[in-house]
Amino acid sequence: MHNKKQVQDNGVDDIPLVWIVHRCQTRNLGDQLLGLGLETQLQHYALATERLEFTGKGKSPLLRFARKVLKRFRLQSLSTWVGVLSYVPRAVAKRPRLIVIGGGQLLLPHTTFLTALSAWIRLAKICDARLALFSVGTEERKGPLSARSQAILRDAIAHMSFIRLRDQHSRDILARITGERFPLAPDTAYGLVLQSPHHVDRIGVGVCPASLKSVLSYDRFHSREEYYQAFIDRIDANLLSGEPITVFSTAWADRREVLTMACRLETHYPENKVEVAHIPDSDALIALLQNLRVVIGSRMHGLILGHILGATVDSISRNDKMASYEEQMSEPLESIRAKLRLEIRSLLTHTISESIDEQG
Repeated sequence: MHNKKQVQDNGVDDIPLVWIVHRCQTRNLGDQLLGLGLETQLQHYALATERLEFTGKGKSPLLRFARKVLKRFRLQSLSTWVGVLSYVPRAVAKRPRLIVIGGGQLLLPHTTFLTALSAWIRLAKICDARLALFSVGTEERKGPLSARSQAILRDAIAHMSFIRLRDQHSRDILARITGERFPLAPDTAYGLVLQSPHHVDRIGVGVCPASLKSVLSYDRFHSREEYYQAFIDRIDANLLSGEPITVFSTAWADRREVLTMACRLETHYPENKVEVAHIPDSDALIALLQNLRVVIGSRMHGLILGHILGATVDSISRNDKMASYEEQMSEPLESIRAKLRLEIRSLLTHTISESIDEQG
């Protein structure tokens, strides 16, 4: 979980420690890889890094039990406070210089994420760390954000030393709330160093659907039939004769949709082999994407990772966030990575030191 070669035994030394706070304990593989991408880029500098779970520590059996009990009694906010503030002893001992809340839709207007934002602000004050938002976003689901959500987001933004959002849609939402238009940074998954073997002959179309429940909540599609037809139209435009179709997802929550989609595609493409790929971890996901010729999806990180690994990607825009990323993914990969490196350097010079060292 951390860059051990740069951390002394007592956890405190002259090398600045940066905490990367993201969804590292989720079953959404895309969210897991976001923090790893940011950490990969930070390790080009004279820094120590650790990755921590945004919604709070939960691996110790006692803490996990306590949080489960609180959730059972509908005390979700208290559970999140307990989870995040359980990092306090570690923060006091190690004294991180910077806490980066980075990667993903971490400004979403639901109880756990909003509570986590408030808790991290409190923790940063306790250990006297600077706090930053980096390549994060938000969404409106079924109408504008509530007054309470807007107030929490305004307060969180006021406590940040540095802010970069991840997409134009998020910038528009926060501009309406705060009156400020914050700069953008590319998705931190682009910080990953991934390559496909040169000798691999790419074959197959990968289909990466988000769950229907998630899709319908944005009102861009109004039925499963309409949603699936969008995939079929894109598959028709990309599929070669006799080419296999692989249905998969980067998120555990989509597993039923993957099976339903596969059944539909088997009926629609009787001449093509349709298979379901069960993805247990990020290594399996990367191994799959290294071999696919085309990736079509409504899960953003299936597309971004496919883009990084050299596949042709085709987006099914289930919401405004996805629409914002279509334009970005049309850029050359190195151009996106150069922008990410530039914004990371800006993050460090604004929060740690104007003369931060880059290691080669």
